[in-house]
Amino acid sequence: MKIGVLADSHNKLEITCQAIERLRTQGAVALFHCGDLMNEAIVKACAEIQPAYIVAGNNDPSLKQLELWSHTHGVNFLGRGGVVALGRHRIGLTHGHEKTTVAKILKENPDYLLVGHSHFRRDERIGTVRIINPGALHRSSSKSCVLIDLDTDRVETILMESM
Repeated sequence: MKIGVLADSHNKLEITCQAIERLRTQGAVALFHCGDLMNEAIVKACAEIQPAYIVAGNNDPSLKQLELWSHTHGVNFLGRGGVVALGRHRIGLTHGHEKTTVAKILKENPDYLLVGHSHFRRDERIGTVRIINPGALHRSSSKSCVLIDLDTDRVETILMESM
């Protein structure tokens, strides 16, 4: 099972849609957005791959507004963060700017913790948890997203400039 991971769209609809399309055509069957979506159009675009999960980032509007947009477009909203079960895997999702939220998710011992916020790609293990930041689709020298094959634990970075 392959999942797509995005972060830090910051209102950039065109590149977000391009990233989602790349992830979809490369086999993503679920989508995770690590926050800083910032508008309803980005939330709606995330619904192109189902199921889709999003969390609030430090630049997003209110939790209530994101929840409303998510409900309207059939996207799963996890507030500031949470853990999702997909098949035999547990995937933590948060923006990454709140240490208490990160710590709470890590206590649940997910297989993966997906984060954004820094605008820098990251892929490392801490204990049994693989922490992945896909990079950013805005304010980054190389705009990127990530495709994770949960069956093989393979992580592929997709650079958007190479389109």
